[in-house]
Amino acid sequence: MSPHYVAPEVLEGHVSRWSDQYSLAVTYAQLRTGQLPFKGDSIHQIIYKHLHELPDLAGLPEEERQVVARALAKRPEERWPTCRAFVHGLQAAAMAEDRRLASLGGETLIPGVPPVRPEELDTDAATEPPSTQPMVPDTRAPEHEPTPADAVDEEAVARQGSRRWIRPALAASLVVLLVLVAVTLIPGIGRIRRNDPATKQDEGAIAEPPRTDASRLAEDVASASKGGDATIAKPVSTPPAKPVSTPPHDQPPVVSEESSPAIPRTPEVLPPRRAADLDRALADQAHALLKKYCYRCHGVRFEVPGYNVLDRDILVASRGEDDPPYVVPGKPEESYLWERVGVDKDMPPSGPKPSDEERTLIERWILAGAPFPIADLATRPIKTEKDVLAAIRDHLRHVREGDRAFLRYFTLHNLHNDRSLGEDDLRLARAAVAKLVNSLSWKPEIVVPEAIDPAQTVLAIDLRDVGWDERHLFNEILGRYPYGLKHDKDRDESVRALASEVYTLSGSSMPYVRADWFVATASRPPLYHILLDLPKEARALERLLKVDVEGDFLNDKLARAGFATSGVSSQNRLVDRHVALYGAYWKSYDFKRNEGTGNLFRFPLGPVFADNPFSRQEFEHAGGEILFNLPNGLQGYLLVDAKGNRIDAGPIEIVGDALKTSGTAAIVTGLSCMACHQRGVIPFKDTIREGLAVAGAARDKVERLFPEKAAMDKLLGRDEARFLKALDEATGPFLKVGDDR
Repeated sequence: MSPHYVAPEVLEGHVSRWSDQYSLAVTYAQLRTGQLPFKGDSIHQIIYKHLHELPDLAGLPEEERQVVARALAKRPEERWPTCRAFVHGLQAAAMAEDRRLASLGGETLIPGVPPVRPEELDTDAATEPPSTQPMVPDTRAPEHEPTPADAVDEEAVARQGSRRWIRPALAASLVVLLVLVAVTLIPGIGRIRRNDPATKQDEGAIAEPPRTDASRLAEDVASASKGGDATIAKPVSTPPAKPVSTPPHDQPPVVSEESSPAIPRTPEVLPPRRAADLDRALADQAHALLKKYCYRCHGVRFEVPGYNVLDRDILVASRGEDDPPYVVPGKPEESYLWERVGVDKDMPPSGPKPSDEERTLIERWILAGAPFPIADLATRPIKTEKDVLAAIRDHLRHVREGDRAFLRYFTLHNLHNDRSLGEDDLRLARAAVAKLVNSLSWKPEIVVPEAIDPAQTVLAIDLRDVGWDERHLFNEILGRYPYGLKHDKDRDESVRALASEVYTLSGSSMPYVRADWFVATASRPPLYHILLDLPKEARALERLLKVDVEGDFLNDKLARAGFATSGVSSQNRLVDRHVALYGAYWKSYDFKRNEGTGNLFRFPLGPVFADNPFSRQEFEHAGGEILFNLPNGLQGYLLVDAKGNRIDAGPIEIVGDALKTSGTAAIVTGLSCMACHQRGVIPFKDTIREGLAVAGAARDKVERLFPEKAAMDKLLGRDEARFLKALDEATGPFLKVGDDR
C-alpha cells in the first residue's frame, strides 16, 4: 500500500481494527478535494506527517472536516467505532451542509443518500467510546435562524443556488462509493467471529448445560470433515437501546427524528419461554425446515465458513459491529436469516424455496425465541461413569486376551448428557475423533473407531492400527489429561468392582479419555507434534518424504504459483507442489512485506540457497506452511520459520486466522490448518506468471516452474480427490446416516 494511505499504527508495525477506516478517510478526502491530507516531498516526510501532524482538510466543509478528522485520529481508539459509523457521520454532515444551503433559499435534495436515523450513528457501538477530543480546532460561528433582517444579496443567492446541487451531490456520491469500499475492507463480512464474548441468554431463556471449550473445538475438527469448520459462540444478549442525546460539538450534526421518515416500531416481544412452556412442535418443525432448505449449503458444504445453520449458538451469536446476527430471538426484523428467507426471499439460491406457510412458521419460530429441539430424557437417558466402565468392561471381555492391552477408548457421555446437543452434534463429535486419530497416524490404512455401546458414547481403537503402540504414545496423552479420576476406590461398591476389572483387563489405570478434550488438545502442539512424530526441521521431514526442494527447483520438477494475497495473509504468498512419498508435498513461502525481495513479481525465483543460478531474482521469505499427504491419504501440517525450523504458531505479523479457530487470530499448527484446509488443498489462481517484471533466462525459468492454470487445476483436483476419499472413509460411517447418506 502507498504510504499516503497507511494508518500511523501500521507504520509502527501494528494493525488495528480501525486501520482500514483511516485509509478510507484519506481516500475520501482525496476524492472530495483533489488533495491528499498528508503531503510531502519524500516518503519519509509523508510518514512523519502521518505520525505527528494534523491532516490538511481545508478543502472540506466544516461539518465534513470534523467527521474526517475523527477518522484520521492518530490513536486508533479515538476514531469512529466502525466504518459504518464513519459513513453515517458523513451522511449527517452532508445533510447539515444541505440544510445550510437551503437557508439561503429554495429546497435541496441529496440524491442517493438515505435518511439517517439517530440510532444509526452508532455512537454507542464500541465498548470503549472513542474520545470526542476534536482533531482540528472548532472555528464554526454560532448558528442562528435566518430572520427578515438578514439581508441576502439576490445575485449571491442565485450563484449559491447553482452550486447548491453540485456540492451535496458530489459528497453524496463519494459517501456511496465509501460505503462500497468499506464493505469490501471490513473484516469478517459474512463470517462468524470467534472472539465474540460468551454471555448468558436473555432473561427467561432456556437454561442449557455449559459447553466446554474442548467440546466446541471438537466440532471445529469434525465439521471440517464435512467441508467446513463450525464456529461455536454463545448467544449474546442485546443491551437495551440507549437514548439518543445531543452529540458533542466534534461529532457531526444528528438529523432529528422529526425530519426523517417515520421509523417503524416493532411491538415488544416476550423473551423465549422456559422449557416447560416451549412449543416443542414448533422447534421440531423449524429445525426440519432449516435442514431441508439451508443445511446443505450451510452445514455440509459450508458456503459461508463456520456457518452451521443447525447450531443455535452460531445462529444467535454476534457477528461483529457491522453484521446483524443470523437470528435475534424474538425479533425477525433484526435477523439476517429472516431478511434473506422472509423478506428478500432469495434463499436458497437454487432449487425449491419455502412456501409462504413455511416462511410464516420460520417467523413464528423466531418470535418464539428460536428454540431448538431438546433431547428427551426418555429416549436419551443420562449416561454415568458407571455406564462407561460397564461398556468398556463388556468390550474387553469379548476380545482376545492378547489384544486387550492395545485397546484404548474415547468417551462422549458428557456430550450425550448435554440436552442442548442434538444427534447431529454427537455425530460430528464422533467424526471429529475419527478424523483426528487418522490425521495422527503414519499407517497406510484408515481406521474407523468402533462404537462399543448402543448409544455410541464410547469409541474404541487399537493402538497398533495407528502406530501409537510403538512409542507408548497413549501415555503422552495421559500425561496431559486433566480428568484422570480413578474409580477403584469409589464409595459405590459396584463402581469399584467395575473399575478394578477394567484396569486389570486393559493393563492400564486409565484406558480412556474424554473425546472432546482429546480433539481440542491433540489437534495442536505439543501433542500434535508428539503424536505425529514431526521433526524439528523441514529438511528432516523432506528427507522422510523423499522430497528434494532445491533439486526440484533446479530440475523444473515442481509446480509453482503465487498470488498477491491469501486467506491468511495480506502479503505475497508463493506455493510449491513437490511429488512426495505418499502423494503431494506443498510448501508455502510467506512474507513480512511486499517490497524489495518480498515482491514476487520481481523476485519469483527463490528461495535463497547456495547453488541457485538465479540469485539476482531470489525472494527472501519470513516463514511458511507445509502440507503433506500421510500414507492413508489425509494430511499432516508443519509451520516453519524462515530457516525451516518447526514452530508452534505463525507470527501474527505475517499470517493470521480471521476465524480465530484456535481461540485467537494466531495460526496454530494442526487445528488452524485443518479448519482452513477443509477439502484438502485450497484452490487458487496464480497471478505471477502474467505479471512478471523479469526477462530473459529468468522469465524462461518462471514459465517452466509456473504451469498454466489448466495444468495446476489438474494437480489440485488430484490432491483434493485423494484427501476427500480418505476423509469420507474415516468419517462417513458417522456422518452418512439417515437422510444424510
